[in-house]
Amino acid sequence: MPIFEVTFAGQMYGQTWNNVCHFNSGEGAVSPQEVAAVLNSEWVDQMKTFQTNDVKWFTIQVKKISAGPQEQFTLAINKFGGQAGEPQSNTFVAGVIQKHTGLAGRKFRGRIYVPGIRRGGTSLGIFQDFELTNWNNICGQLMTRFCDPASTGLRLIIHGEGESHDTPVVQLAMRPIIGVMRTRNIGVGN
Repeated sequence: MPIFEVTFAGQMYGQTWNNVCHFNSGEGAVSPQEVAAVLNSEWVDQMKTFQTNDVKWFTIQVKKISAGPQEQFTLAINKFGGQAGEPQSNTFVAGVIQKHTGLAGRKFRGRIYVPGIRRGGTSLGIFQDFELTNWNNICGQLMTRFCDPASTGLRLIIHGEGESHDTPVVQLAMRPIIGVMRTRNIGVGN
């Protein structure tokens, strides 16, 4: 069962951001190129729907980390958030999608930071009800595609660091309270 470490990377207002997720492909032999192509059309296209157009997605890096030949592929993309003209609140403000496996303990859960949260969708650091509903609908679509039974054939998992476990994610939900995302300024620290 191949396991892939996927790094989604992008830029907003001159700062780079990235998210790391892990996927397995069940019993099927899937190449990193195929994984990147599926994630480009089925993950990125969903996530960018309610992001401001200040967000640019620019790479999907896929590394096979399970036993066997270690393969890696980087897909260059050029996609912007789908909400043109909707201002972003601040560069560090991000939505937080929580990943749950149904098992107790912090090693069995994770999070995905979502940059480009629309200013009109929040109030005093909390999502407005309509915006939270929008994002939870996106989470539902991602669950259909990447949680059991995954329609894409790729299953989102929590990969144990230091402890060997690859637990399937059973639920994705946007947290109602806005999070803070660390970013890096381009050209700083090189």
